[in-house]
Amino acid sequence: SVPTPATDVCTTAEGTHTVGPVLDFLPGTVVDCAQPHLTETFHVDVFPPDVDTDPNTVPTVGGARFRYAYTTCQEAAVEFLGGDPHTSRLAVVPVMPSERQWAGRARWFRCEVLELAGLDRTVVARTGSLREALAESGPLTTSCADVTFNAERTEVLAVTFTPCEEEHDVELTGAITLPEGDYPTADQLVELVDDGCREAGAAYVGIEADDLLPVGSDTFQFAAPIGAEMWSAGERSAWCFYGSLKQRRTGSVRGHGSFPY
Repeated sequence: SVPTPATDVCTTAEGTHTVGPVLDFLPGTVVDCAQPHLTETFHVDVFPPDVDTDPNTVPTVGGARFRYAYTTCQEAAVEFLGGDPHTSRLAVVPVMPSERQWAGRARWFRCEVLELAGLDRTVVARTGSLREALAESGPLTTSCADVTFNAERTEVLAVTFTPCEEEHDVELTGAITLPEGDYPTADQLVELVDDGCREAGAAYVGIEADDLLPVGSDTFQFAAPIGAEMWSAGERSAWCFYGSLKQRRTGSVRGHGSFPY
């Protein structure tokens, strides 16, 4: 029989890698989590018979079985991390058995958690386990970032995370969760972002929603886009960022209790 993967192990790989719905750099080299690594296996689960509706093929992105694994891993991550990964700079991704393992009747999937450098989803090499990383105040429970704009400063081109203790442009204030259904149109996304991120940001800062983006100020908000491929994998949440076009901050706005700019 095909062995079931172990949990509480970490994996590294050579080079720079970005993460989407799948981890193309796996299989890599398994290392102790105290050593530099890219991803941590925190949970292993199995497909129930009623979910495994096509036992002859490995689950792929876009299928119901992959979405089941994606959702299961997200739920397991909340318990493992002590908080919602969607409100942090962490990513959670399911990993399926290989073709050969699936042919050997392996019906498990692994859940991996990684730290990201920014919106380009470059994986950060880190040391130490992420267990309970979001349970209490710590380096991963607040995330600030620097922003690269287009020449007119009307479009965000890149976002790179930086410690909130250092001068920065914006802060990750939460996440919006989009409703199930077909992939939203551009207009639908704009409407959902405006309402959802304003509510998330106001709750994060500790002020009324109407006070988050007062008329005449240079404050702005935006959400990280969800691509069609991530949507088909099962992702329904997107990061919300908040900051000022002209003023950089030092320190978090979390629980600030008043307009922070």
